[in-house]
Amino acid sequence: VFYAKSVLGDPAVKEAYELMKKDFKAKSAYGAAVADFLKVPKIVRVNAENYKGNVGNLIYIVAEVNGKILDMDVQILRADGTVVESGKATTLKDYWQYEVKVANANVAGSKLVIKATDRPGKVTTFESVL
Repeated sequence: VFYAKSVLGDPAVKEAYELMKKDFKAKSAYGAAVADFLKVPKIVRVNAENYKGNVGNLIYIVAEVNGKILDMDVQILRADGTVVESGKATTLKDYWQYEVKVANANVAGSKLVIKATDRPGKVTTFESVL
């Protein structure tokens, strides 16, 4: 309740929660804000089929609730755990996108680690071996 009351004074935040109320099954922006605070962000799908280790390859990420996640960090690790690259995904209308910036000659066994942070500051991590 404190979280919802503290953030809804910002018109942009209130508008964001108005848009999310259907996803949270809430009747108001206030209800959506409370639900947002109580619910951990969730990544429901990652499409890395186009990742071939080449600069410019795109990785697509879908969150459970559009607008809930405010920040998404992507990291690609080699099979031995060393970092190939890391950076921020960008949000588009219904999904997030990460554009590869560093070539990776050995994609097999590489690992994709995605950390998503929502407005209340909760973090969730998704990991997948490529």
